[in-house]
Amino acid sequence: MTETRRIESVQALPGHRLAISWRDGGNDTVDMTGVVTSVPLFAPLRDEATFSDVRVVAYGSGVEWGNGLDFSADSLAYFADSQRSMTGQDFRRWKQQMGLSLREVADLFGMAPSTMKTYLAPDRELPVAFQMACMAMQRDRDIFL
Repeated sequence: MTETRRIESVQALPGHRLAISWRDGGNDTVDMTGVVTSVPLFAPLRDEATFSDVRVVAYGSGVEWGNGLDFSADSLAYFADSQRSMTGQDFRRWKQQMGLSLREVADLFGMAPSTMKTYLAPDRELPVAFQMACMAMQRDRDIFL
């Protein structure tokens, strides 16, 4: 069972992003643009001034805006993990954790093995859609299977 992360502090940043400091010492920037622009309930947060009126609530288990809208720490942690950049080094670890060869990964994504090789360059940042697919498969083995 994964322990719930608790928020130490939150600060609104331009572009509907939140700078989050976690009680475990970690820091993340979470882009909330998708939620603010796509979920009707969160439409009031499109206004930057309204969005910037955010604070930590419930002993770090979430954040709340001045208008009463809230978002859980679990959901923010999920977003932070999903939005974290994946490098070639991260891809190499993912491939090993999933027990896949380079050819198997290429077949899985319908890509050439030569493309997969370029993704293994340690400092290379991988395409966002590719990162999301890898993370989804790691989180939910049924998607992978």
